[in-house]
Amino acid sequence: MSSHINILNRHLQYRLWIAELDSLVEQIRVLNDHMIELPSVVKKASGRPDLIEKSLTDLRQPIDDLRNKMHLRKMELAAMLKNDPLTKPDDARVFGAMEKEYQAIRLRFDSIKAALTRL
Repeated sequence: MSSHINILNRHLQYRLWIAELDSLVEQIRVLNDHMIELPSVVKKASGRPDLIEKSLTDLRQPIDDLRNKMHLRKMELAAMLKNDPLTKPDDARVFGAMEKEYQAIRLRFDSIKAALTRL
């Protein structure tokens, strides 16, 4: 029964992370819109918006890749539960690796967002 609960918890965590990554994608869209609206004077004075715009663009691919991996793993866990509720526990290494990747993306995004707000 504890492996069943473990898999349910991992499934839920993946769903939460995917929702947060979806939110990051939406925030990137908003920040890109903001970059377009910044007066050219601010852009020229700071010299940083081009770097920030590139950083935002470069962040989309890792987010999309991780979201896809998490979605696949979430579906695998759901299938495991459906087919055999007494299945073995989820692989903690896979979960841990995705958690590290998620945290790295969050740190990167927060850094870019902070740089933009300092313009």
